[in-house]
Amino acid sequence: MVGKVIRCDEAKGTGIIFSMTNHRAYPYKETNSLDGALKYNYIVNFYVHMDEESGRRYAGNISVIESSIGIYGDNKKNNRSQKGHKKHKKRNVDRFIYDNRKFNRFVKQFMGGQKGS
Repeated sequence: MVGKVIRCDEAKGTGIIFSMTNHRAYPYKETNSLDGALKYNYIVNFYVHMDEESGRRYAGNISVIESSIGIYGDNKKNNRSQKGHKKHKKRNVDRFIYDNRKFNRFVKQFMGGQKGS
């Protein structure tokens, strides 16, 4: 199967590979890798093995197909910080919530209108 490394912990030597063929995620250990250390965003070829003790599937015989980092960079967190913050879309409720006294007055008027109906 062909997959992409979506999470890796270099200190522990573990991570998760997302399969592009069946769209499932499989955990791996670097001891199962044929090419050594794996990093985030690597495209890999692997086989799925079954752990008899726990009954879970894991990735084994992992070989790296493409190790270039590409246009997205090495770390996901850096890409998120470059996007910036979205601007808050103004709504009618915002003007009442901004000032607490105005909001309380709005609630009293709204509840008074409900009781009279």
